Amino acid sequence: MKKAICLLISAALISAVSCFAEDVPTGFSPLSAIKDVQAKAALDGKLILLVVKGGGVDSSIDAGFKAGMNAVGGNVEKIFSRTDEINNADRSVFPSALKNMMDKSLFTTGYHITFVVFDPKMTTVYAEGSGRALVYDRKIYTEFKKKVQEAKKTLK
Repeated sequence: MKKAICLLISAALISAVSCFAEDVPTGFSPLSAIKDVQAKAALDGKLILLVVKGGGVDSSIDAGFKAGMNAVGGNVEKIFSRTDEINNADRSVFPSALKNMMDKSLFTTGYHITFVVFDPKMTTVYAEGSGRALVYDRKIYTEFKKKVQEAKKTLK
């Protein structure tokens, strides 16, 4: 029984590490493809999810990633970036809502993951949350999820 539990825990930790071992997780587009994602989202009438991950990998980031993805649900276009990439990128190519957001504050580095949900043209931020808050604060999770669901309804 102990061996089975150890194997299960090991598998969970390996999947947490492998989720972010690559540059861009499966199903996400890189930040460099932001214009293509924006065009596709506008054409398909989908929201855009930007996930920005700080350095390091641990179980709290994996839990935050799962909570954020669960709150957003499916049927969105997804972009992934690391904090150093987005914080140092040429902002002149960013859509207006992302520029405005970054003018106020850079994305947090370190063991952190952030979720930002935009309209298809990326002119409006519908919801924003940190993985940590989405895991540990039920009220924030519920509000974030509700904002995303309401935004999806406006696109139908």
